[in-house]
Amino acid sequence: SIQQAETEDELRAALQRYHQKVLDPDSVDPAYANGTCGDDLTWVLDGNTITISGTGEMWDWEWSNPAPWDAYRESILAVVIEEGVTGVGAFAFYDCGKLTSVTFSESLTSIGIYAFSNCSSLTCLSIPAGVTSIDDMAFGWCTNIEHILVDENNPSYKSENDILFSRDGSELILCSAAKSGICE
Repeated sequence: SIQQAETEDELRAALQRYHQKVLDPDSVDPAYANGTCGDDLTWVLDGNTITISGTGEMWDWEWSNPAPWDAYRESILAVVIEEGVTGVGAFAFYDCGKLTSVTFSESLTSIGIYAFSNCSSLTCLSIPAGVTSIDDMAFGWCTNIEHILVDENNPSYKSENDILFSRDGSELILCSAAKSGICE
């Protein structure tokens, strides 16, 4: 029997259950794996690489309202943020456990809360000069990051010995897995 959702949360939960039953992330058809992720941004999943293109900031997502590519998260190995994109939204790539590569454009200025959290296969992070805001836990539980690089012209952040700091060194943002015990 068909039941009507009475609240927005019930509708979201029903849609998520539907996507989990119907979509098989291992058999992605790129013709259907695309959509909108910001007012002027689009996403395309081609094989195991998701590309965000257009201009402006991505929308923010939530645990209960995940990004539209959430059904494919176990098959995503690479993320490409193209030139023109200025912000990665909250929870955008949360729990993409097989993600190994992220390419940020020079136009990027912000990375939202939990944007890449729990991406446990990510090993290297390169922050461009334009990034002036990295929200709390943007890379939380990324337990295998070994190398953190920051463009020397970045006014807000710096990297020393694979540890991400605020530019003035007063705040530790992220410590690589290779530094276990040092950053605690």
